[in-house]
Amino acid sequence: MDTPDKSLRAVAVLATGSLASRILGFVRDIFFAGLLGPAADLFLVAFRIPNFFRKLLADGSLGLAFGASGMALASLHGRQSLNAFSRSVGVRLFLLALVASLCLGLLARPLVLLLAPGLPERETADCVNLVRLCLPYSPFCLLSAIVFSHLAVSGDFRPQAWSSLVWNCVILAVCLFAACLGPLGLHPSTLLLQKMLCAGVVAGGMVQALLSLTSLAKAQKNAGLHAGNTALILDEKEPGPEAAQAGNPGLTAEARIRQEASRFLRQFPAAVLGAASSQIHFLAAMAFASCITAGGISALYLCERLVELPVSLAGGALGFAILPGLAHLAARGDKQELSQMLGEGLRRGAFLSFPATAGLLALAFP
Repeated sequence: MDTPDKSLRAVAVLATGSLASRILGFVRDIFFAGLLGPAADLFLVAFRIPNFFRKLLADGSLGLAFGASGMALASLHGRQSLNAFSRSVGVRLFLLALVASLCLGLLARPLVLLLAPGLPERETADCVNLVRLCLPYSPFCLLSAIVFSHLAVSGDFRPQAWSSLVWNCVILAVCLFAACLGPLGLHPSTLLLQKMLCAGVVAGGMVQALLSLTSLAKAQKNAGLHAGNTALILDEKEPGPEAAQAGNPGLTAEARIRQEASRFLRQFPAAVLGAASSQIHFLAAMAFASCITAGGISALYLCERLVELPVSLAGGALGFAILPGLAHLAARGDKQELSQMLGEGLRRGAFLSFPATAGLLALAFP
């Protein structure tokens, strides 16, 4: 089970990766503004859709829900069941994301009209094409989120911590390439620059997926080492009476895994919607911003970026770090230790959140 020191180390790893990614994201946004100027509004509408999926899946509800289900399954039925559970869920969700991306591509125009009704007709048509270019990012994002969550449950938080940094690095490389075209005598149109950046978004997702699969292969190759890392979360105590009842010993191991995967997929929409409220609010605000003034979408986006910095450090990092331990204690039925760990997590969250809130209030004034 997690000890306070080990949990703090996990928080530190995740927070460091999140901070580095956010800083690089600010640099990326500077390039967006410098390369596109007022046309940044158009690109940001298209960029918002894959970014929305990334925040929900890679940085949000999918990782947390999968971590809880995977840890509970491993605690009840052994660590090997986690591998089969990850494969079953990952393949199904990847195929589902492919179908969803195709459907959203067909509905791109009404989607753009819903998210940015204030765009002129010509810009709306260009934005529809940009949205379709960005949509292939989603299946790769979902695949990498599953694998990174699997590794986190096994005690290795480093791939999860640095995945967003890798994504930003790929997009920033595309930005640097585009910035170098002008001095070389090549002057691509603004629409071409936007298409290049959309391609960078998808390429970043592909690199993330490659990183996740490489990390998983390395973890499986060094099974002995990672079995020791798993001890950060799992221990060898006997499960409690609640766990014995949940185990359903009448089922085979394969049937239990299929049952748990099916249950996770049934609950997945509710888990995503439950964590999507803030992102849906930003989407609604973007629709209003598109009707107010040119540049309103960019201004809202940059404000959101500032708010996300403490949220990712205080909320995301802490949640990913302690949730596997909480799930393991719940599966064992150890309510006393569960309460202690939950209380410790809430205290750490408050310690990080209140100073961040004060800082954001101070930044609200010129």
